[in-house]
Amino acid sequence: MDVKTIAVYTYDSMGNRNHIATALNKIDMFITNRLGDAQYDTYADEDSIERPMFNKMMGDVRSGKVDVLFVTDLNRLQRVYPDKPESIQRFMEIWNELQTHDVMVIATSMIEDVEGILRS
Repeated sequence: MDVKTIAVYTYDSMGNRNHIATALNKIDMFITNRLGDAQYDTYADEDSIERPMFNKMMGDVRSGKVDVLFVTDLNRLQRVYPDKPESIQRFMEIWNELQTHDVMVIATSMIEDVEGILRS
């Protein structure tokens, strides 16, 4: 697969720019360590229910510009609350749309967890 675009998305509902910077730095180090100097587009939202950068990223997904999406955690796509079925439904809608457009989603925290377990 030829990578058209690697996208990186992060979100902080509390508007904590340090959290966003830390998350982006963590993903950048992850990409650099594994892919070298690969270029990617960054989408970051802070403290916005509307999530304009998420919507822009999903527009790029729909237009075929994104092949790989990096997030620190899957809950950056949509926060899931077990007692709120609508949050689970919304997460699944997002996930299914990403899969429909053949976007590979990589949650760096999950890979780091697996690598840590394998090294133990």
